[in-house]
Amino acid sequence: MQEVIDSWKSVPVDEAKRQWGPPQAMQALPAGTAYVWTDSVPAARPPGSGPRDAGMERTPVPGQCQRKLVADPNGIVTGGEWRGDACCITALAGRCAALKYRARS
Repeated sequence: MQEVIDSWKSVPVDEAKRQWGPPQAMQALPAGTAYVWTDSVPAARPPGSGPRDAGMERTPVPGQCQRKLVADPNGIVTGGEWRGDACCITALAGRCAALKYRARS
């Protein structure tokens, strides 16, 4: 996931908003602004697993992944961080690859 965050360094934060959608939160910092996006990922459960009768089935708790980009006063990303139990392990393909910065063509 750090590869995703690092791909945004020196890029206008407006590009992240365009690609990721509006942030769920913003926080003023002495050196700029932090922009926060939070994803909720449904918990996966293999078919046929767990108790299903007599109302004993537990509702799976969704995973969370929070991405934060920090932009300077000019709106240029200077860094960021991520945390959560449902963040990408690799950014090679799929949903995780789509989070990396992609320059407009």
